[in-house]
Formats: sequence, structure tokens, C-alpha cells
Amino acid sequence: MRKPFPFSRRSLPALVAAPMILGAVTLSALASPASADTSVCPRHDYWRGFAVTADSHSVFGVTTEMTHGGTVVFQVSKTGQFILTNPKWDLTVGNRQPVRMQVGGTDYTAAAIARSPTEVEVVDMAPDTLDLSDTTPVTIDVGNGTVHWTLDLKGFDAAMQDAVKAFMGTSI
Repeated sequence: MRKPFPFSRRSLPALVAAPMILGAVTLSALASPASADTSVCPRHDYWRGFAVTADSHSVFGVTTEMTHGGTVVFQVSKTGQFILTNPKWDLTVGNRQPVRMQVGGTDYTAAAIARSPTEVEVVDMAPDTLDLSDTTPVTIDVGNGTVHWTLDLKGFDAAMQDAVKAFMGTSI
């Protein structure tokens, strides 16, 4: 059974209270803090929270660096977004890539859009179905298995809580 690709649930109780706003901020805006109001939170194990406002659009989320290159970002603006980057990729901008994510034994599938030669993004994820917690095993396949990553979510919960606090303007 194919399930729609979701975003987050139990690990983000503060997410329910956070106001969802319109717009999206790209990963490049996060990398260019001069053009954006950026809050980068302390690292929790493998994950770091962030909150960004650029061009009147705001997002918050968490990011981690992969061991052999690449970045994984879960961010929230109007919808949940899941972004993967890898400097070794050479994607055609606008092309769709199949993505499969296994979370705690449950498979989710979607198509991601290449936003740059090194970045794919899955958008419009329902923010109430994925159970991302520090102990949930997660694997990600992009492009029918041409990329296979295993995520260690240790620190994910604390990093996301920091991101929500930074987004809401409260102290971390």
C-alpha cells in the first residue's frame, strides 16, 4: 500500500501550537544569512535547529550533515518540507526524482523536485503522520536506490524544540 509522503507527528508537540505561515525559504537562504534573519540553534547530537525569515517568508526546522557529504533538512513553513542535498549530484533542475522513506518499518513514497543540480525537495507533506523521534530508524532512497541514506535521529527532538522556540521568539 502506497502512503503519501508525510512530515512529522509525535516528536513535534510544539509544532501544533506554532503558527503556520505562508511562503517558503530555500536552503540557499539558510546558507546566506546576510540576506535573511537567521537563528541557528545549538547542536543536539547530530541535529541542529534553525529559524529563518527572508523576503517576508519564515520557516523553522532541523538539519544534519551526512557522513559522506550531503545534508538533510526537515523544515516547516506553510507545509512540511523535506530537502536533501549532495554536492556530488548533477541533477537537471525541475526534474522529478522518486523518493522512498522508511520510518520505523513503514514505507512512504513521493516525488521530489530538483531545485538545483545538488538539491531535491519534497513539498506538501502532512504534518501529522510521520513518527520522527530520537529512536525511530529511518532510511531514505532517492532516484530508485541510486542514493541510500540512513538517518540517526539522536537529538532530533531537542533540535526541533529549539527551532520552534527560536521561531516563536522565546529563549532556547
